[in-house]
Amino acid sequence: MKKQKNSPKHKIEKLPLVKDGRLEGLITIKDIEKVIEFPNAAKDEHGRLLVAAAIGISKDTDIRAQN
Repeated sequence: MKKQKNSPKHKIEKLPLVKDGRLEGLITIKDIEKVIEFPNAAKDEHGRLLVAAAIGISKDTDIRAQN
């Protein structure tokens, strides 16, 4: 079989996370890029991004903040 000139090279897009010989998960190149680009991102204990919304101050601020 003839090798094609334009065949894609092997791209590594995911890396296995292994602990004690057991697969714990995968990390993608995009995950690594995000950590490098946003090193101070606020995340919870599961690595999920924490977000918040700004609200204006008025007489019903407490009610709106709870919703």
